[in-house]
Amino acid sequence: AGDLSREFKRRSDLQCKSFDWFLQEVGFDILTSFPLEDPEDFASGTVTSLSDPAFCLDSREATLNLHECEHVRSEHQNFRLTYYHDILDQMDHCWDAAHIRQNGTVSFRRCHQMQGNQFWKYDSIQRMILKDYFRTYCLECHPAERRVFLNFCDITNLNQKFQFSFVNYSNIENWGLYGYGANLLD
Repeated sequence: AGDLSREFKRRSDLQCKSFDWFLQEVGFDILTSFPLEDPEDFASGTVTSLSDPAFCLDSREATLNLHECEHVRSEHQNFRLTYYHDILDQMDHCWDAAHIRQNGTVSFRRCHQMQGNQFWKYDSIQRMILKDYFRTYCLECHPAERRVFLNFCDITNLNQKFQFSFVNYSNIENWGLYGYGANLLD
């Protein structure tokens, strides 16, 4: 490596901190943001409408929509609610609600893991897919029109009820403790 005395002197003159200091003071949450292994999903698989179980959420168009559920595992009907509190399809595109409002559509965008317009939460008791932290907007579908959109949350509205084929109830029940940015969510 050669003579490093000049570099060591410069580091001393500039009073540079050690890499250990950086990890403890600046990068203390680096493994939370960038885990060594992908943590378990909150939920995954097909997402069935409880208002008409013959229909599943589908990603074959530019916006999230409904199609008849396919009996063979379909890349267009397979989703994951991840550690980052986003929902993505098999092509790793995230559900994105650019306009969080009544009748707002859900499109697919590159995942940014910053939550915001890509934040989603699944209420496994009410079986509702919540868009925001305040339980204001939920996913709703109209099977006859094959339409999916955001609307004000209403626990009595069957069109806002969905079931993932697999739910990790342990992680869902500990939503506020598990996942990226969890301490900010509940």
